[in-house]
Amino acid sequence: PQPKAAAFAPQPTATNTTKLDVATAIKNVITPTTEVTATSATAKTDANVTAPIENLAPKPAVPDATAKSAPLPAVIELGFAAEKAELTVGEKHQLSLQLNSPAPLGVAVVMLRFDPNILKITNVTAGKILTDAKSAATISVMKNEGGVLLVSIAPAAGATISGEGAFLNLEVEGLAGGSSSLAFDLSSVHIVTADGSASVVQVSSPVTVAVKAAAAEVKP
Repeated sequence: PQPKAAAFAPQPTATNTTKLDVATAIKNVITPTTEVTATSATAKTDANVTAPIENLAPKPAVPDATAKSAPLPAVIELGFAAEKAELTVGEKHQLSLQLNSPAPLGVAVVMLRFDPNILKITNVTAGKILTDAKSAATISVMKNEGGVLLVSIAPAAGATISGEGAFLNLEVEGLAGGSSSLAFDLSSVHIVTADGSASVVQVSSPVTVAVKAAAAEVKP
């Protein structure tokens, strides 16, 4: 008997199964990729929802327009009216110590240094800015020896000392020929304002005093 043709004929069912398996495989390959992409999209979506870092940082404080800034310290100036002075041995000369203060003074301490072999300070009196006050200020000479003059000035109770003018008058005497400066000792110059406000003291350059020896008498 002849073999049945159906035995060698291609089986359409197997072909369809093979095609179905390939499609399934492709689908299985594409599906994970799609899931990853979706995960990425989800991650991006989550990132967009998350607040930016710069928004998490504290914002700089907005200055309050109504807040008042601290006042600047008052500048108080001390200095001599002249830079140089000349006198002869035995002669006396008055030097004026000037004050310029926009703030009322509570107490002031001033120390000056000079050459005691050439100069001598014989007297310390109140300047015009002190004498113009309602009540006389208290001037205390705490030291006047060895080339050091230490003076304290305190206004009377209820009196106000401020403005610009002569603060102290210093009478100096020439002892010997030579030159001596009259300079502030910055470590011992202190001024306190009456109202307790902040202040800065500025002093000028020292005054230079030249003392000439007395001319010898010419005998006839």
